[in-house]
Amino acid sequence: MLKINIVCLLGGAMVSQTAYAESQSNGVIETDSKIFSVPAGQLHQALDSFARRAGVNLTYDAALLQGLTTEGINGRYTVDEALSMLLVNSGLQLSHIGSGGYLIASSGEVKSEITLPALIVGAAAEKNTSIMSLNAPSSISKFGTSVKETPASISIIDKEFIRETGAKTVDEALLYTPGVHSGNSGFSTRADWITIRGVDDLVNYRDGLRGYGGEGGPRVNVYSLDNIEVLKGPSAAMYGQGGLGGILNTTTKLPQADSQHEVWLQGGSYDRKQAAFDSTGALTDDGKFLYRIVGLQRDSDTQVDYVNDDSYFLAPSFTWKPSDKTKVTLHLHHQEDDSIMGEQFLPQSGSLESASRGKISTSTFVGEPDWDRLDKDTTEMSLFIDHTLTDTWQLSASARQSESSSTFRSHRTPFFSASNQPNADGNITRIVRTLDTDNKLTNLDVHLKGNFTTGLTQHSMSVGIDYFKSLSESDNFFLGIGQGGEFNLYEPSYGNVQSEVVNPFDLNDSEIKQTGLYLADHITLNNWSLSIALRHDNYQNTQLNVDAPNITHKETETTKQAGIMYNFDNGISPYVSYAESFTPNTGNDGTAASNILKPTKGEQRELGIKYLSPEQDVGLTFAYFDIEQENRVSDGFTFGGVQQIGAAVKGWEIEAKKAWQNLTLQASYTDLDAQDKGADTRIPHMPEKLATLWGQYQLPMGIRLGAGVRYKGNIVGAGDGPLLPSVTLFDATIGYSFDDWDFSLDAKNLTDKTYIARCRSENADCYYGDRRTITANARYSF
Repeated sequence: MLKINIVCLLGGAMVSQTAYAESQSNGVIETDSKIFSVPAGQLHQALDSFARRAGVNLTYDAALLQGLTTEGINGRYTVDEALSMLLVNSGLQLSHIGSGGYLIASSGEVKSEITLPALIVGAAAEKNTSIMSLNAPSSISKFGTSVKETPASISIIDKEFIRETGAKTVDEALLYTPGVHSGNSGFSTRADWITIRGVDDLVNYRDGLRGYGGEGGPRVNVYSLDNIEVLKGPSAAMYGQGGLGGILNTTTKLPQADSQHEVWLQGGSYDRKQAAFDSTGALTDDGKFLYRIVGLQRDSDTQVDYVNDDSYFLAPSFTWKPSDKTKVTLHLHHQEDDSIMGEQFLPQSGSLESASRGKISTSTFVGEPDWDRLDKDTTEMSLFIDHTLTDTWQLSASARQSESSSTFRSHRTPFFSASNQPNADGNITRIVRTLDTDNKLTNLDVHLKGNFTTGLTQHSMSVGIDYFKSLSESDNFFLGIGQGGEFNLYEPSYGNVQSEVVNPFDLNDSEIKQTGLYLADHITLNNWSLSIALRHDNYQNTQLNVDAPNITHKETETTKQAGIMYNFDNGISPYVSYAESFTPNTGNDGTAASNILKPTKGEQRELGIKYLSPEQDVGLTFAYFDIEQENRVSDGFTFGGVQQIGAAVKGWEIEAKKAWQNLTLQASYTDLDAQDKGADTRIPHMPEKLATLWGQYQLPMGIRLGAGVRYKGNIVGAGDGPLLPSVTLFDATIGYSFDDWDFSLDAKNLTDKTYIARCRSENADCYYGDRRTITANARYSF
């Protein structure tokens, strides 16, 4: 939501609010009936789960619910009916209060004004305490369960946390997520470079549909998102196309019934200027037609001279609800990015190590300001349909058609040869490269969702079919090694474009088609829960050759996943799980033989514990995992080429969250042993140790302070070299809110630490990490 009333303090803190008490029979807040399935068990857990699924706010004294149980519900109810059934035989009374919420209290306690130790759960609690995400619903798992109920490692980063930490990209939004190495290529304008659990095979999804990957596709703007979900470990049994380390799903902002509007202005380091707006609400009085429009315009320089990072997007969406059983949403998105390659691919001598003239400046631009470019243009149309068939079953369909084009013109230093190192004067001979790409994606997912009871067990089931097609075209390619002109890395001089040597040609294109049938079921029996998934895929990868017959490779694959969990009444939930991965790869290995890439396969075994305190002010997750992988795509030993090898990863990760009256803290630690299979070398570009701490303190008068620290252990390049030292970075924010205004100042890499984030291999190219950035923000919500 764009405008939030702070009404919740966790841990039994005192909250005063005015409540407009009504008897249960007076007035109804929500008249639409929906399918709800809440298992029997502890009342406080059942109410919390229901509130988040129904999107309502509940206010109650946590002490009143201790020791109380409920028989649960399963069927079609209004919100009032469902809550009343959950409270049967509890001795508690339900009443409506202001702002569409509910009060639960002992009989006779309801007054016109109420002051009590309160715990508020549901929509408001999720917004105010975004770090406490264990009870948030997870769409990425397809089980229809919350994060805590799912026997797998899931992290949800919502837009409030993104905003409070000052994250400007998906990379930055994930900096405090356990098991995730974000920004592993250092400063970049090309894409978000993210590794999960040491495995560099991330597949991106948006709204459950596969998106683009790598430098050719658009870079998702975090302002267009409601949240980001990270499912760690394989997910092929649910998505077919998912990396072994995990998948990333971003959730788009869609129309809301409540009228909410925001205007946001931002300015900061490197002459950054940005303006954005977000507006949503009902178009008609009956609420059958809703709208939302989100837009952003940015004009910015970067830490590298002559490299800009300009962008704009516009995303209108419309929802039609012809009845309480049907909802149809159309979402459009157009984005244009105007930039230059941010990574400068600097030689190891002069970046990681001093050369004869010392270290190369992080601001040095190796290209040509009037020739280099990195432009992208993306247009997408998405359709989402939800229709309730019966009291038990709902039909959902999602479809997206996307087209994206990019234009690359760049100069860079050479690598994989002795010419990578500058001479004594700092001179080096550049590479010149051109490439134009066009990508078309078609996605369709149709599935049935059911909530029902069979005997003593309750089921949350999804059964469906999805279809994915991608066409990747690459034209105007040229790679001139040693043909980009001589360049001095310490005294840059521009205007030496060797345009006469550029002789581009078209590359082979690639087309992927995949159809999958899947079944996922979350089964609950008392305190036990079992999550199982099974999927069968038909996959086709066709190399569309320019001067030769096309080559088609077909495969079928059946993948499975299972996890079992026991939910103790004290909030502790241990689990074990097994999952498999299957990732189709496009194109070939980039060698002279042009070998078509084989699908990457793998499996993971995981043992974990989740804990959420009854007061919901303490959350803890722990997971140990063992990963085996085949045909992993890794950097090759020819320019632009890749190789396929295996990997073995063992590790553990832990995250703890705590909320006090005015203070929230979250800490995480990740420990990995990641090895290239069959070789005694570490998996490159991944630290084996990661640690983070983030905290925010709310002062009187609307002032808030935030600070974070991030530790990244040492990293190696391909072949175990070179070794990059560990680094510790600091972030900070300060904010002030009054009335409808919010002002904030945020800083990343507060001490302006200069460090190397990645080196390809020994004596190859290296990339600087992000320097300090400071931005000031002004938001007006109405």
